[in-house]
Amino acid sequence: MLSVDNLCKTLPAPNGMRTMKEPGLPTRQLLAGVNFSIAPGELVALVGESGSGKTTLLNLIAGLERPDSGSIRLDDIEITGLDDDAAAILRRHRFGFVFQAFHILPHLTVSQNVALPLWLIRHGEADSAKRIRESLASVGLADRADSWPRELSGGELQRIAVARAMIHRPRLLLADEPTGNLDSDNADRILALLATSVRSVGAMGLLVTHSRSAAALADRALMLGRDGTLAPFPTR
Repeated sequence: MLSVDNLCKTLPAPNGMRTMKEPGLPTRQLLAGVNFSIAPGELVALVGESGSGKTTLLNLIAGLERPDSGSIRLDDIEITGLDDDAAAILRRHRFGFVFQAFHILPHLTVSQNVALPLWLIRHGEADSAKRIRESLASVGLADRADSWPRELSGGELQRIAVARAMIHRPRLLLADEPTGNLDSDNADRILALLATSVRSVGAMGLLVTHSRSAAALADRALMLGRDGTLAPFPTR
């Protein structure tokens, strides 16, 4: 289970002074005692206005930033207690990421892009080839393994990103506005793929989105308010 307990984070002070409490320095409480959990096989949507702190929350969960206080646990691992090297190792093995901008490497083929997480954890070559085939088939792109990214549409590129995010069977999938650059048809397909991918392997998923229809595809949705607190978000 992913457990986020009493997480607090303020905006950085000017000139990069993140933690100084000098009088007069403007700060804003980005996260104010945030609490939630995600169970295996569950996809949770996180909605909120631009600047409300959604991406910061993802970064904290991934160990890319540190909170002012509170804790984040992934199963038996206290993420907030890890140093940078340990957090990087955890991300390679237990996290999958999907972003709005695809982040597909143009100098690698489709299959090579999908294989990147396996390369990073030095997964066995024979099983890697099998997983690449299965992952591309799962997103309907088995026939594009040797294609170059420039030959694919935006929707296809994001399907590759989903395959890449799940190929190493991560424990937690973090998706930050994964449909922001797609038309409605491709957006619906990507959201369905994300939900299916998470549920089929018993992973956990956190989806950041501005879209009420996208949030409706999740098992439940949460709203991050401008006051830094979380509340249930009705989608129906």
